[in-house]
Amino acid sequence: MNYNSIGVPILDELLGGGISPSSTILIEAGTSTIDDSRQIVNTFVKLNAENGQPCVYITTDATDQEIQKELNVKSNKLYIFDLFSAIAGVEKTSPLVK
Repeated sequence: MNYNSIGVPILDELLGGGISPSSTILIEAGTSTIDDSRQIVNTFVKLNAENGQPCVYITTDATDQEIQKELNVKSNKLYIFDLFSAIAGVEKTSPLVK
């Protein structure tokens, strides 16, 4: 079976080669670990979106523009749902960025 790399070799090894392409992955982090968790998520999403894999990114702690800037990837398979802006009161034109 082919696996998608997380982009972190030690995690790929622990997971037996990466993540199955048909998997749904949720990474949740407490506030003290948010930066490390976001780095892992961003590495995984960037790597797989650049390789044409569909990725859905739901953010509750940053705007979609911040996430797009961090990822710095262009892909028609990357969907960012910005839930943070509604919580923070930032005006948005659309909850979905593609």
